[in-house]
Amino acid sequence: MPDQSPATTTGMAMGITPVFLFRERRNVGLFEIVKAAVPARLAADQYGLKVNRAGMACCPFHDDKSPSMKLDDRYYCFGCGATGDAVDLTAKLFSLSAKEAALKLAYDFGIEASTKRPITHQKAVKTPVKSREKDEAEVWTDRTIRKLTDYLWLLHDWKERYTPGRMDDENWHPLFVEDCHKTDYVEYLLDELLAAGKGDYPELKKSMEKEVERIEIRLERYAGRDASEDRSDPGRS
Repeated sequence: MPDQSPATTTGMAMGITPVFLFRERRNVGLFEIVKAAVPARLAADQYGLKVNRAGMACCPFHDDKSPSMKLDDRYYCFGCGATGDAVDLTAKLFSLSAKEAALKLAYDFGIEASTKRPITHQKAVKTPVKSREKDEAEVWTDRTIRKLTDYLWLLHDWKERYTPGRMDDENWHPLFVEDCHKTDYVEYLLDELLAAGKGDYPELKKSMEKEVERIEIRLERYAGRDASEDRSDPGRS
């Protein structure tokens, strides 16, 4: 049985799916595993935010005198409008890229991180590190990780909504077909980005840029709206 860190045990007590069981159920990338295993509230507790019983905390991103940030699976500040998931929270607290934040959460919560090269992890600290300037390729990589993750969750939502009652039904919804065609490929792209070093970013940007642009178009078309009546399939390739 896999070792369980204190943070992982806490997560199980809160009803979070143990990561080792989640990994056995589905072959997914590290980024998605982290987002599914660690809610924003648990990350906030880990990194020193005082969350009350109502799930509220003082927002660390503005001068907050009384708790205005709501935390559960995600976080939202009613004062400054800051919002996101555990990866976003960690990235903003420690001035990290999305990739670095996902790897930090994986390390701090005992989630296995399979990478192509050794990665030096810092233990969880309460004081954010100083920000540093990012080059164009690094900014693109950070943004792309977020876009691919959003698209992956959209694909999974389509699978849940539009899986046909009978697999021999020829009238499959096109968005279910898109999930079948794209999920493994998007997980592969995410794993490549998460395992890469800064020196790899320019080449990855060159090879992935067109596909990412197509994915962004799909996100703009479908994010936040009901596609149940949409039988067209203009974006699947």
